Amino acid sequence: SRGTSIVQRGRIVTTHTFSCPGCGQTIAVNAEMRETMLAVGCPVCTTAVTPDDFSECSGELVEQ
Repeated sequence: SRGTSIVQRGRIVTTHTFSCPGCGQTIAVNAEMRETMLAVGCPVCTTAVTPDDFSECSGELVEQ
């Protein structure tokens, strides 16, 4: 899976796709959610997660 970028207030907000190794849930998360999930686990089943469970993506700055 690949991440996506969402334009918000003149900047790029990068999202990552998370795939849980425990329950198989796949969701898009922002950087803050990613860091929280790395600390506390999957929000669905609480399985511990690693950076490998998130897609890597990059965004470009978009002026509005």
